[in-house]
Amino acid sequence: MTPVDPALAAAETAAGPNAVVFAPASDEISDTSEAKLERIAETAKKNKPMVVIAGRVEARPDRVEQMALAQKRVIAVRSALEQHGVPLATMQVEISEMPLGTVAANEANRVDVALR
Repeated sequence: MTPVDPALAAAETAAGPNAVVFAPASDEISDTSEAKLERIAETAKKNKPMVVIAGRVEARPDRVEQMALAQKRVIAVRSALEQHGVPLATMQVEISEMPLGTVAANEANRVDVALR
């Protein structure tokens, strides 16, 4: 078992029930977020909605690296949902580029999952 980072644990606690929080520079899903994804998957399988997996990137000088990390994160979330039985055909992945200064610190390392 990986030691729990107190800052990550606090961010996960503060995040909404459909937000997957990542450690800075990581695309590894924590145990807490894995449990969230399992609950989201159960709801998605019962209700059969479209599952939208959304990440965001700020238009910063290191935009290319940030985009690559955002892509890894949304793919990690999509893969976890698929492993929990959500069909790929019902999932949509989005990454939005946001103007510099518009992404709050508590949103920078997160991917949101919405059921539509």
